[in-house]
Amino acid sequence: MPKRGPIESTNPCGEQPLYPHDSCNLGSINLKNFTVGEPGSKRVDFDRLRTTVWRCVHMLDNVIEMNAYPIPEIAETSHAIRRIGLGVMGWADMLIDLRIPYNSEAALQLARDVMSFIQKEADAASEQLARVRGNFPDWADSIYGPKGPEGPRPMRNATRTTIAPTGTLSIIANCSGGIEPVFALAFIRSHYLDKNDPTKRTELTEVNEQFEAVARAEGFYSDELMRFLAEGGHLAERPEVPQWVKDVFVTAHEIAPEWHVRMQAAFQQFTDNAVSKTINFPNSATVDDVRISYELAYRTGCKGITIYRDGSREFQVLKHAEKSDAEKAVEAAQAIVAQAAGPVRRRLPDERQAITHKFRVGEQEGYMTVGLFEDGTPGEVFINVSKQGSTVSGLMDTVAMLTSYALQYGVPLSELASKLKNTRFEPSGPTSNKEIPIATSIVDYVFRWLELKFGGSKAAAQPALIPPDLVVESTGPSVAAKLHSDAVASGVGCPECGAVLYYAEGCLVCHNCFYNKCG
Repeated sequence: MPKRGPIESTNPCGEQPLYPHDSCNLGSINLKNFTVGEPGSKRVDFDRLRTTVWRCVHMLDNVIEMNAYPIPEIAETSHAIRRIGLGVMGWADMLIDLRIPYNSEAALQLARDVMSFIQKEADAASEQLARVRGNFPDWADSIYGPKGPEGPRPMRNATRTTIAPTGTLSIIANCSGGIEPVFALAFIRSHYLDKNDPTKRTELTEVNEQFEAVARAEGFYSDELMRFLAEGGHLAERPEVPQWVKDVFVTAHEIAPEWHVRMQAAFQQFTDNAVSKTINFPNSATVDDVRISYELAYRTGCKGITIYRDGSREFQVLKHAEKSDAEKAVEAAQAIVAQAAGPVRRRLPDERQAITHKFRVGEQEGYMTVGLFEDGTPGEVFINVSKQGSTVSGLMDTVAMLTSYALQYGVPLSELASKLKNTRFEPSGPTSNKEIPIATSIVDYVFRWLELKFGGSKAAAQPALIPPDLVVESTGPSVAAKLHSDAVASGVGCPECGAVLYYAEGCLVCHNCFYNKCG
């Protein structure tokens, strides 16, 4: 589409060059499912592959119509050129099924045969759709139009093929990604399965299913071998493994960068758009090693190239775990999970222990019930006061509900208490609890009692010192001395003058204006 150009960028993985306001519409065929025959003598099922290619082109063309576009400009461009990108995944799986080493001339030739077939059939399918549904709107200005180098040729889609990395798709489809080789034959996957503790790791060794089947059939399977491979060992080091297995089950880091580049070039030769492929380098790779690969990619017609030197980032998506890295990996994984998982609610058992506590603050009586987790820590709070339907009753219901949720989502009781103690509103005053003689509100009492019951013996201690600036000289030395010795600061303001009231001998007393309220 020359008039839509120039092309200034690609999508993030580099396989899809795009015009301004252009979009990706990609799909991938799992080549793992397109071999037939008995093990050791399998072949590519081109008949089924042809049928699938035609169906995929039809489907991707439908996607253009059904998709919701974020802005009108993208909708216009997408409909005008109707770009689609049909590609493949499971390429390494197909080679293994056919017992062809990835780093071989036979593999390169099969890559050309398979991708040229897909390209030819995708072109034919798009041409047929054009006869039924019409050419893409910008067809006349394209290379397929009357004045184009390949026209006039009916075509429903300006491009038909792209090879994407298929990182997520290949996990869902349980196959190798894109045209990449197998990264590892066995690996340790960390699963986080405990809903109550999302950072608790369960370690499971996972094995490439094709390798496991061959290992069992050939009689060299063992749990020890699988663990050895998962921890970064190589088949070449194992004498019990037949040579043909070592050749066929070659992994990404055992393949020289040259073969990675040549494989990408083989697929690029028969792909409209571009090819996503990672060229794996060992940690020892030099600048010259990278330069040689770049130059080879240029000479062989690759449209882009991605190189990765193992260990060049502290944490990478795929790597062989070394035993010395185990603790670091655990800590990193737990940190990532803790950040990504968000808050997790800890639920109480259906049958749980509980404590009910009767209290009085001022003239208000009530009951507090605390439900306990299995470990005896508080997980829910219910507060009932007399005068149901009153403002105080509704407030305490709300406080209890919010406190329960906070405790179940892991907020420490000490944090809640530190924020909610000393809240001041009526009713307030003397209490029926000798350990908490005065409360500035029911909320103040509730959290002092919770802290006292579940947070240590000193948690709910009342302040016992009177700030010097609150001692009034006019009271006289004898009165002041008595106030210092007997009084306890309540945290409640005096209704007459605003100074802090003190609790002494059953009464709330103001040291400033001598207001008092006796219980």
